[in-house]
Amino acid sequence: KETNTTFSIIADPCAEKHCGAGRVCVLDELEQAQCVCIPTCPEEADPRRKVCSNHNETWGSDCEVYQMRCWCDKGGPECKGEEYKHVHIEYYGVCRDMPECTEEEKADFPRRMRDWLFNIMRDLADRQELTPHYLKMEREAENNLTRRWSNAAVWKWCDLDGHPHDRAPLMALEHCIAPFLDSCDVNDDHRITLKEWGKCLQLDEAGGKAGKDSGKAKAKAVSRSARAGLQVLELAGNASKDLKVKRITPRHLQLAIRGDEELDSLIKATIAGGGVIPHIHKSLIGKKGSQKPA
Repeated sequence: KETNTTFSIIADPCAEKHCGAGRVCVLDELEQAQCVCIPTCPEEADPRRKVCSNHNETWGSDCEVYQMRCWCDKGGPECKGEEYKHVHIEYYGVCRDMPECTEEEKADFPRRMRDWLFNIMRDLADRQELTPHYLKMEREAENNLTRRWSNAAVWKWCDLDGHPHDRAPLMALEHCIAPFLDSCDVNDDHRITLKEWGKCLQLDEAGGKAGKDSGKAKAKAVSRSARAGLQVLELAGNASKDLKVKRITPRHLQLAIRGDEELDSLIKATIAGGGVIPHIHKSLIGKKGSQKPA
């Protein structure tokens, strides 16, 4: 005798549940998917998997950092202290002893950073690793010092301003990078907007200095170009804080920073197009290395 058997497929509730770093999905007593702190992190034998946190403590793995932050977010007894709610990874590897950044080094750091950003951008262009848009920006910057620094600053901001999490851990250390990034975050919201990024790189001052070397007429032109770029950054910063105004996208800024005749039509297109300006995360580096307490 034949019988009809019906099989039903039970979907896993956790299949559609996304849990952040340091958390895993489990089913509660009602068979509902819930994110909980990961109970145990895998043991890492490779010392290269160790990480240094923003508290300048060496942890066994990135999993342990995220696990601690999760415990503190949930107010669990495992939390080592209130400050660990904001613990995050600074770079991979054990923490290193860092020398003090002198006042002279701090003053010179924006120039060094500008030059470094452009050199990296130029190397990527030579290796044909830039997108066509950024390649065009780099070629334009070759013959214009103001555009060199402005275009490189926008390129790196948009490069860091990606997914996931709109942040990038520092893989190598420079002992002045922490105070530099701290100075960029003027409102101390742990985010660096494009407007703040342009100001702490001193793009306006750099533009004026670059122009003086080529005579007064060229200096005025360079200064106007630098100011135009900063005006766009300021517009972006203001718009990003006003929920009643359509906001400028990084794509708009990439074009507008050139300071050419596209600017007027660009702003008009912005009002129609909208979009959110993402941010990059501010990283802080301690001064003295230490191992995580047992």
